[in-house]
Amino acid sequence: MQSITANKVKKKQTLKLAHLIFATVIALTDFYIQIGNPDKVIYLYIATLAFFFAYGIYKSKPNI
Repeated sequence: MQSITANKVKKKQTLKLAHLIFATVIALTDFYIQIGNPDKVIYLYIATLAFFFAYGIYKSKPNI
């Protein structure tokens, strides 16, 4: 029983790490777009928020 709980905790930590990596990539992309064309930053920001909101609804947990 303890092994199953440990696997669930490990899976949640991996999922959080995946979100951290994804957010880092989005932040870096956002930074480079802002340098080149600041008008497109807001569209990327809104799309990212919409993605995380939709993912949160799918998983029944808000991620925002």
